Amino acid sequence: MNRISEELSISKSAVHRWITKFAPEYQYILLSNMSRKSKEQPKIVSQDDEVQALQAEIKRLQKQLEMAEIRAEVYDKMIDIAEATFNIPIRKKSGTKQ
Repeated sequence: MNRISEELSISKSAVHRWITKFAPEYQYILLSNMSRKSKEQPKIVSQDDEVQALQAEIKRLQKQLEMAEIRAEVYDKMIDIAEATFNIPIRKKSGTKQ
């Protein structure tokens, strides 16, 4: 990181921010380098915390998917009702010429 900051004439903190933002896969390398230089160990997220966070994310995404499926069903039913009420075709017919 020192070499990069010297070559680009920018601060080390800017390089660190860029790596954190654009190359998160190198975050572990940065943390291990920092731990060698400082006496204090950096906080590393435990595997249990990561598993819990991922499970919470899965639940959130499942709920979001369920809501999207319900919304699609409601739109479909709304189109059916509109077609019956106004006696006009709304859906695109399959096999139409382009």
